[in-house]
Parts: sequence; structure tokens; C-alpha cells
Amino acid sequence: MKRKLLLLTFGTLTLISCSDAETKKQLSELKIELEQAKAELNNCSADLTEIKNTAENRFIRAKKLLSENNLNSAKTEFQGIIDNFKGNNDATIALKEIE
Repeated sequence: MKRKLLLLTFGTLTLISCSDAETKKQLSELKIELEQAKAELNNCSADLTEIKNTAENRFIRAKKLLSENNLNSAKTEFQGIIDNFKGNNDATIALKEIE
């Protein structure tokens, strides 16, 4: 009887320790995957910001603001084009819009 109880206890402990090691391994893999997903999200966020701030998109926002008679915000958008796209045809057009 003691032998059966001892074997049962030993078997249970063996199963628990094996599944604990597997759980730790899975947790480690999930942490790595999470960090990779975070890095990818940051890259996508930076790309989106870059896309939003192209001269073309700034012109669209500025024209929309002008149509809404929001002159100060439109001027800010045009100034952003001038500041970020110096020497470019877009900056010249934006400068004419401000004047």
C-alpha cells in the first residue's frame, strides 16, 4: 500500500514538473512573439505617420480646412509643406497659397 502511494506521488510530481517546464517554454516563446509583434506595430505606426504627412495629404487637409473657413489651421498645414519639402514644387505651391 505504501509502495503504491509512493509511486502515485512520484508519478504525479513527475507529471507536474514536466508540464511546468513545458509551460515555461511556451511562456518564453510567447514573450518573444509579443516583442516581435510590438516591434512590427511600431514600424507600421511610423510608416503610417510618414504616409499621413506627405505633401499630397497635407494639401488635401489644407484645402479641406480652407473650405471649412479654418484659415489658421490651413495656414499651419501649408507651412508644414513649406518647412518639410523645401526646394520642392509642393513648397512653392504652398507658399503661393499662404500669400
